[in-house]
Amino acid sequence: MRAGRPGRPLSPNIARRFGSFLLIAAMAACVSSCTSPDTERQDGRDGFRIVDGQIVTDVFDVTATLNDDRTLTVGLDTDLGDSTRIMVNVSRSYIDANDDSEHSIDYFSEPGTVGDWRDPRTIAISEVDWRQRLEDQQTRMAGLGLGFTVERILDDIDVGFVVPNQQDPPFETDNLNLTGSAVYGDSIRNVRDDVVVPLPIDGEVR
Repeated sequence: MRAGRPGRPLSPNIARRFGSFLLIAAMAACVSSCTSPDTERQDGRDGFRIVDGQIVTDVFDVTATLNDDRTLTVGLDTDLGDSTRIMVNVSRSYIDANDDSEHSIDYFSEPGTVGDWRDPRTIAISEVDWRQRLEDQQTRMAGLGLGFTVERILDDIDVGFVVPNQQDPPFETDNLNLTGSAVYGDSIRNVRDDVVVPLPIDGEVR
């Protein structure tokens, strides 16, 4: 969760003129907030929003823009704190002719943090590399006696961001103190968003 921006500091003259008023106001605020631990508060750690001891996230939106040079500009808008660890995957799927199951091969896969992706980054999409990874997968599976034939390659690129359940404080074990409209799961809580970018593997950007 993105921390609110602090207000612009007062000039020295204004601070002196209204110093007593500010002190009284601060004491009054403490009476209402310091004595009410269940009220919503900002704890100041990396912008997490904590309500009743729960980390609240209502926003977790991935953005992905396809560029003319077959690159993707990818970013994240979220109200989680910058230190939240995430996993980022950019992949394309194929259909196994043996059983019509769908499997994915990555263009890009990288762990990181929310702070790493607040400013969008550009990712290269190499179809040559992707096909090589597909062939490597076929070779590995054949060596295990599980060889497969590709029936077709899907036309979409999937961009996925996920918040795994292994997190550092202020998160609890399995993210059990994580809540909000962007969260799913009960005994283990995660946050995820996916964006589909249409682009046939041998097609032109359009």
